[in-house]
Amino acid sequence: MKKAALFSLVVILLMGCIQKPATEKKNPNERLTMATIFVEHAPEYKALCYQAYNLAGFRLNEIVKNNTENNKLAVVLDIDETVLNNIPYQAKQVLDTIGYPTCWSEWVNLAVAEPVPGAKEFLTMANNLGVAIFYVSNRKTTNLGATINNLKKFDLPQADSLHVMLKVNDNEKETRRQKVLAEGYNIVLLFGDNLSDFSSDFEISDNTARNDTAISQSAQFGHRYIVLPNPGYGAWTQNLGLYNSGLNQDSLQRSLMSGFECDEPVRSDK
Repeated sequence: MKKAALFSLVVILLMGCIQKPATEKKNPNERLTMATIFVEHAPEYKALCYQAYNLAGFRLNEIVKNNTENNKLAVVLDIDETVLNNIPYQAKQVLDTIGYPTCWSEWVNLAVAEPVPGAKEFLTMANNLGVAIFYVSNRKTTNLGATINNLKKFDLPQADSLHVMLKVNDNEKETRRQKVLAEGYNIVLLFGDNLSDFSSDFEISDNTARNDTAISQSAQFGHRYIVLPNPGYGAWTQNLGLYNSGLNQDSLQRSLMSGFECDEPVRSDK
């Protein structure tokens, strides 16, 4: 009986330790904390990016070598978290308790997002091989100039208004991919951190259906579809309740670029 009573007391005490006071306001962006620190500090994140782009390099060399009919070849890439890394903005979301799109335009207009590991090397190789590069992103068209400037800042090739295709009306990308095909290009590789970057087949909101579709197209991954890691956001987060407790302010501050400020009112809408 004494052991049972002691066990019950321990359980009660532990429950008290993990429960937050009702008056304490929860940061809605806590779930981003570990994802942000992982991208900024984990060698494994960089290794995954290098792995994706190294594999893409092998595939592209093989494709070009076998292009005996001299077809017009193209690669299509998403931008955010595929070509450019926006971790300072994500850190600001957590530290200042803001939600997208608050301060997003300010961040984009700085044009200082650094390339994802391996992206520049692959894109330089593709350009040298004579392959067309199309950056298909759901950034708004008002961000076109800043986006091109950011790509040029890091000498990423074919960064111009013909090859950077931003969102006009909605988030679907199939129309823009079809436009590339209509110009006579054969899209041989597609890159993204979200499955809808590859095919309209993934433009569905249910995660179970998205998983089933990924399984049915498993042969495409590493062959035609190149996936980049993004633990922070994407279609998968819209269907799941995710959280991470315990903010690590020091690590987040190291991730947040000095001088990145904006005057928009703080809000947490998505």
